[in-house]
Amino acid sequence: MDNDNFIKNFDTLVGPFVKAIGECEEALRAHRQQDTQKSNNKKLTF
Repeated sequence: MDNDNFIKNFDTLVGPFVKAIGECEEALRAHRQQDTQKSNNKKLTF
């Protein structure tokens, strides 16, 4: 197997994982922002 072919195959295999990790990080960041906003706006009622 030549080096170019290996790199192409590696990119094909790893690409979806890299994309999924990026999407997870983005969703986690958005979720943390929402939690921060919610905690700042909470009012205790009894």
